[in-house]
Amino acid sequence: MFECNPSGSKPYGGAIPLVMLDEDVDRKVTRVKVISSSNLTVDFGSTLKPHEFISMCRREVLDSFLHHRAVSVGSEPIMGLVTGLEP
Repeated sequence: MFECNPSGSKPYGGAIPLVMLDEDVDRKVTRVKVISSSNLTVDFGSTLKPHEFISMCRREVLDSFLHHRAVSVGSEPIMGLVTGLEP
């Protein structure tokens, strides 16, 4: 497992492992509007039912969870940045 920079803080939502839902979710968001640099707008949440939400957590929490899960099943972390692959 290559890790470039395990530190850093930014919000992250979606594709959060279900086992994290009880303990590491920071926010339960019901509406999110994303506007791209080309001004394309997507309103996530407009299709959610009243009891549904989008799980959000801090990136460092998710990264730590994924790191520890990978190590627990035998992955060996390597600090580095992959800049290319040769056949």
